[in-house]
Amino acid sequence: MTTDRFEHRRFGFWRDCITHPLQGALLGLLIAVTRMLPVDVASAFGGFVGRTIGPRLRASRRADRNLVRALPDLDPAARQRVVRGMWDNLGRVMCEYPHLHRIIDGGRVEFVDLAGLGEHLHNGRPVVFFGAHLANWELLAPFAVSRGIEMSVIYRSPNNRIADRLVRRLRGTPGLNQIRKSSAGAREAVRAVRKGGVLALLVDQKFNAGMPVPFFGQDAMTAPAAAQFGVHHGAILLPSPGGTAGWRALPGDPLPAAQAPTDQPSRTGRRRDHADDQWDRRGLGSRAPGTVALASSPLAQSMSGRFLDGCVRRCRG
Repeated sequence: MTTDRFEHRRFGFWRDCITHPLQGALLGLLIAVTRMLPVDVASAFGGFVGRTIGPRLRASRRADRNLVRALPDLDPAARQRVVRGMWDNLGRVMCEYPHLHRIIDGGRVEFVDLAGLGEHLHNGRPVVFFGAHLANWELLAPFAVSRGIEMSVIYRSPNNRIADRLVRRLRGTPGLNQIRKSSAGAREAVRAVRKGGVLALLVDQKFNAGMPVPFFGQDAMTAPAAAQFGVHHGAILLPSPGGTAGWRALPGDPLPAAQAPTDQPSRTGRRRDHADDQWDRRGLGSRAPGTVALASSPLAQSMSGRFLDGCVRRCRG
């Protein structure tokens, strides 16, 4: 017992006093360097680093396995292109962080049917945008706030508290409430929805305490929060696609979670080559509601309504 306690303390000291500060310093240096670059150059640099290093990492083998299970018709060369594109996208997102507000203020973001969205926001009902780690998932919230839409966003904070502070500072803007994923954060999100507010959350991470929902012929352990907001609080559920430094958002039709389930596919984002999707999640079941509604492939479009339908049916049951 004493030895275990000593090892735990030694690990905590190494993490808090050496590893995390070093990681924070490297992240701060990356932010400082990419901030000095033009937006397109920073994005291209991130893409180059991602597609050069990423395919050599162990996570790429997991991504390939997920592709085999999800899209068995792809040959090995096509899967390799998708994996490289995934890492290219992830690298771009990382290097676009310091430029989020510059991307928005520079007119690079277009939100299709903003007037239609306004109708949902002014009818007194809460609105929940649900999305996934597709393209640059960080652009929706600051862009919405720049158009006068106050929003709360739920996010999973990094284990490194220094990195968390840096990312919150990059994302932050007046009118945007950042809620850390936790028990207290869940209560805060419920309060925001009950007040008729606007909430955004990403739902494509495996949630072992969630509910099994059929996905690509397998049960995916799914976080039911988005469906629960619709079923129990009457929230309007809007899929939120994304893009990279040249961004065009075409929000999906409201999903009738609180009314009759639907089998109609949601309208989706811009590319159809699957490379905007993060295929390196653990297990195929890590893809949750919203992923299919947001993914760019025809297969994902055809499955989107059925997948959320399954989640809604379990929430209502």
